[in-house]
Amino acid sequence: DQHNRIAATLIVALGIALAITGIAFAAPGTLLRLLDADPDVVELAIPYLLLVLGTTPLLAVSLTIEIEIVRFELR
Repeated sequence: DQHNRIAATLIVALGIALAITGIAFAAPGTLLRLLDADPDVVELAIPYLLLVLGTTPLLAVSLTIEIEIVRFELR
């Protein structure tokens, strides 16, 4: 049924987004060093990275809802 599929998709998208965000929040400096960033860049990039990744779950929910609305309208 349509509502169950939407709920399942939303849960999966949110779970993936939270997992990626959690990993990055656990060690943002390590993540940036793995990307071979200079130490000065790492120091400046950590607050920005945390802000961007903190909104990732909201983006996942928004995109999932938008996709489901488009799918529903195309029927």
